[in-house]
Amino acid sequence: MEQVIRDEKGQIIGFNIDSDCQFVQEMQNPNNVINVNSNSMNKAYYNLILSIRDVKMYLGGIKPNRHWSITRVKEYFGFKMKDNNLFLEYLTGIEDILQGQNGEK
Repeated sequence: MEQVIRDEKGQIIGFNIDSDCQFVQEMQNPNNVINVNSNSMNKAYYNLILSIRDVKMYLGGIKPNRHWSITRVKEYFGFKMKDNNLFLEYLTGIEDILQGQNGEK
């Protein structure tokens, strides 16, 4: 199964998310909640927000910390392709989907 879904013109129209990845497992756990600014938030969603920030920094030439690895972040989200720019689109696509489900934006 392809992770990136493209139309006839080659434009990205969607992504297939690996249902066995740690991100999906943590999103499905209702007890996996942390307190952020006096609001409850799923830990996986919080990791998504921080990962988008970190990948943007990494693509700009800055490593978020010395132990950070793009490979580990890709494994967490179930992304198996090597293209880091596409990975950022993948993460922001997931965020857009989740925000649409919650009625936010």
